[in-house]
Amino acid sequence: MQKFIDSPYSDGKAELQFVIKDEVYKKEIFKVYEFYYKCEETGKEFTTTEAGDINMLQIFNQYRERKGILFPEQLIAMRESYKLSAAKMSDILGFGANTISNYEKGEMPSDSSATLLKVASEPAEFKSIVETKKSLFSEKQYKDLIHRIDNLIRQENKTSLFNIIWNTKIIPDSNTGYRAPDFDKFANTVLYFINIPWMFTTRLNKYLFYSDFLNFKHTGYSITGLQYAAIPQGPVPNGYALLFSLLENENYIERESTRTKNDEVYDRYVPKKEFDSEVFCENELKVLKFVKDMLRRKRTPEIIDLSHKEKGWINNVKVKGIISYQEYGFELTGI
Repeated sequence: MQKFIDSPYSDGKAELQFVIKDEVYKKEIFKVYEFYYKCEETGKEFTTTEAGDINMLQIFNQYRERKGILFPEQLIAMRESYKLSAAKMSDILGFGANTISNYEKGEMPSDSSATLLKVASEPAEFKSIVETKKSLFSEKQYKDLIHRIDNLIRQENKTSLFNIIWNTKIIPDSNTGYRAPDFDKFANTVLYFINIPWMFTTRLNKYLFYSDFLNFKHTGYSITGLQYAAIPQGPVPNGYALLFSLLENENYIERESTRTKNDEVYDRYVPKKEFDSEVFCENELKVLKFVKDMLRRKRTPEIIDLSHKEKGWINNVKVKGIISYQEYGFELTGI
């Protein structure tokens, strides 16, 4: 959302503002940042489609978190992992023809449907469902689907550094910016920023924080789904040392130790793969560029000081707590 837009009530501008309110959805109460615009000349208040969408999105996201309901992107990823069309997936689960497609577009499923979708997201459980619906397939289609499901089961049971560090089963919540952790976006965000000279680890962590939280401020979603912890040096991806080790292990980056003029040694990372812009949407790419342009001329101590003024860091640093996107993202002030 833009900070200022043209006012429909005057020749001047209207400023984006918010009020924190309790909203009721399905008889449950949710705290939301309700956004609106206020005309600077007349004082009249109004909303826009974009602001209204963000207001409603906050309620839906919190409801999904509270009830453990899969998010649309998870439903798409689940269905694509089985290589099924939305119509066929609906057929297998006993839904109407367009039901899965509507859920993937953001429609809220009923509690019973949400439970069934959660069950279907587990390959072993989905295999049991498919076995009872064998009549929906030709013999080859059935064998191919069972083969794909068995491969997914084997992958889940395989012990690897990736599976240990990167939790692909986490349900999006306020601590992930209502985004399922996305390894491709995380890896390519790192690749995007480490091409900047003198991108040491401390500095990189702040670029990641501001990218995710700024995107959340604009859209209600983070980019990578990373959690951020408040430590004395400022906000950092939770478990960042392990996350960067994973990127090294997956051959995305390589660590180098650099000695400064003051004889201090710092770690920096150099890319081993090309940045892939295709994994991001247009708005996410704009956010990455904006963060890069805003921070690249600031010295690292300046960026740390900037992050120390963020409410999310101030309120969580004493316990090194996780910074909630929902609670603090809309009040981001550093950039």
